[in-house]
Amino acid sequence: FDHGCDALNSIFGSANWIAAMGLLPGSVNILLGEASGSANVQNKSYLSELLGGDAMLATFIILSPMTAFFVSTWELYFTGKLILPVFNGASEGLVMGASLSFISYIYGPMIWQQTTWTDGAIAFLGDNGIMAFSAMEGRVRNLDIVVLSSIIAL
Repeated sequence: FDHGCDALNSIFGSANWIAAMGLLPGSVNILLGEASGSANVQNKSYLSELLGGDAMLATFIILSPMTAFFVSTWELYFTGKLILPVFNGASEGLVMGASLSFISYIYGPMIWQQTTWTDGAIAFLGDNGIMAFSAMEGRVRNLDIVVLSSIIAL
């Protein structure tokens, strides 16, 4: 019973993080204060383009923790032991999710639609002679980093 409640709770937690990041299937230009005729920031995202849009990114945010929870519960059922790695979703994953919500509270959910983190990293790499990433400037949102890390962590 307890694991069933936790499995449902992971879906609600994921939905909360989707809302905290302002992950909308439509245009967020009005929320960003840009003109409605300007290019949609979601259309410029490499990850959104690769995976089929922001609705698919939301799907991955819901499925990643749910799949990890299912596999862990399955392992416990068949082996009788729950072996968690040092960095796991039950502890650090929840802290990261709470941090995500806190950042959204402080800076607003539209910080996730901006490209400030990756543009800063690309500028740093360009200053150090690594120009391979320069084509990605303005194309990787802060939100994309969170979604990609969720997929990789799975």
